[in-house]
Amino acid sequence: MTGGRGSVYKRGAAWYWHAKWQHQGGWKQKKKGGYRNRKEAEQGLTDFLRSVDIGIAVPADQLTVAGFLDGWLDHLEHVVGRKASTVLSYRITLKNALPIIGPMRMQNVTASDIDGIYRAMARRGLKPRTVRYLYSILRKAFGDAERQGIVATNVVTRSTPPSTVAARAPQFRTWTDAELARFLAHIDGRAHAAAITFAALTGCRRGEVIGLRWADLDLDNNRATIAQSVSDLGAEGLDVGDTKAHLAHPIALDDDLVAVLRRHRAEQNEWRLQVGPHWIDRDLVFPGPAGDYLRPAALSQQFERLIDSAGVPRIRFHDLRHGVGTSMARMPNGAKKAQQQLRHSSVNFTLNNYVHVSTDDLVAGVNEIARRRKEAR
Repeated sequence: MTGGRGSVYKRGAAWYWHAKWQHQGGWKQKKKGGYRNRKEAEQGLTDFLRSVDIGIAVPADQLTVAGFLDGWLDHLEHVVGRKASTVLSYRITLKNALPIIGPMRMQNVTASDIDGIYRAMARRGLKPRTVRYLYSILRKAFGDAERQGIVATNVVTRSTPPSTVAARAPQFRTWTDAELARFLAHIDGRAHAAAITFAALTGCRRGEVIGLRWADLDLDNNRATIAQSVSDLGAEGLDVGDTKAHLAHPIALDDDLVAVLRRHRAEQNEWRLQVGPHWIDRDLVFPGPAGDYLRPAALSQQFERLIDSAGVPRIRFHDLRHGVGTSMARMPNGAKKAQQQLRHSSVNFTLNNYVHVSTDDLVAGVNEIARRRKEAR
């Protein structure tokens, strides 16, 4: 809904407003009266047009939380440009809040109501990280509502969600160099081995691996450009869009991986000839059996099966990314190298998450200080 406009007028002793806005290629309109003066009518019109701007054609004083959130999510996806998979994640998480505050008017929600949602989620055994994620979504939604004049204040900021410490992500586990080498040797020649090897040696996310195209590779110069990612929207299918930061990022490929990719391309060309006219040409490096996008869950499931048969410790697919970051961080100037390879927004994030100093290193450090102190006497 866009292009909202309107006017106010007086009829008898009461004031009215008349609004008109574009909707799905046509025009819709609405009238409302009974205001005591022009100022009240103008405020009512303003509130209504704000609702139209975010896709909710309901006056602010009648707007329910469920109605606002539905329009807000739609606006995020189709106007702001938030990824469909992100909006779907918001919708799923917000289902925890809707039974409690969904029917309430936006203007009537209190911080106590929001805290009640947190308690209900905790009683159901949901993790603090999930509860804090809901807090972040609601804080953003009510913040937008405050800026639009729908609510007087963002009550979510007055609620008490789990602390950032309680909600922090579980510590990841990575393989040793020997375990990774054993796993890669074990999976050679098996289904999706090239895709998993690519993830394990580059640190790319699962969706980025699935979205990689041959045009994104420069094997002669050991380079790849990560430009798109694939997300699973369940019954709605797959979402193919920009990478997480909405920018194309170059990464480095080692010589062993380049050799794997060259062999994989030759094998893919042979398979493509066997499939013939039924092949769906999307230029994908790691497609499904007929050339189309591979389901993310299929790649993860195969990864788990290969872990079991390889006899290495169980880790998540995403932990392959952590493994690359941890290994690179140990190198000279490693934090900066890991930041660029993993495409983190700042080197501080890389330092906080991947650079760990062992107790032995600390002991060596304080002994080195002691040695220098003695030499200075």
